[in-house]
Amino acid sequence: MLTAPTLVLVAGLGSFLLPHFVTMRARPAAALLRTADRAALGLAATVACIGALTCAVLPVLGPLLTGGAYVIPLGSVVGWSAYAIAGAVLLPYSALATVHHRHRRVLALRSLEFVSLAVVAVLVLGVDGERSGHRSR
Repeated sequence: MLTAPTLVLVAGLGSFLLPHFVTMRARPAAALLRTADRAALGLAATVACIGALTCAVLPVLGPLLTGGAYVIPLGSVVGWSAYAIAGAVLLPYSALATVHHRHRRVLALRSLEFVSLAVVAVLVLGVDGERSGHRSR
C-alpha cells in the first residue's frame, strides 16, 4: 500500500528508458553502458530515499491509512522498498539489453529481480503478526 506508488514510478520510468535507449542504440557500447550506469545509480538512489522517507513516516502515516485497525509492519515496507530498489537498478540494463536484442540477458536480469521478490516474500512472511499485525477493538 505504501510502496505501490514507488513501484509505479519505477515501472513508468521503464516506459521512458526503453525508447531513450532505442534513440541511442548507434552509440558505442561503452557510452551506452555509462548511460545505463548513471540511470541505475540515479534511480536506485531516488527510490532508496523514497523508501527511507516512507519508513520514517510509517508511525504517523500508517495509522492514518489504516484507521488504526492494524499496524503496517516496518519489515514489509523495508522489503517492498528493497524490491523497488532492485527493480530500479536492473531497469536500465534490461532496457539496454532489449534494444540490442539480448533476450537471454534480459531474462537473466529479470531473474535477479525475481530473487529480490523472493527476499521480500521471506521478509513479509517473517513478520510476527501478533506483535505487529492486528489490534483488537
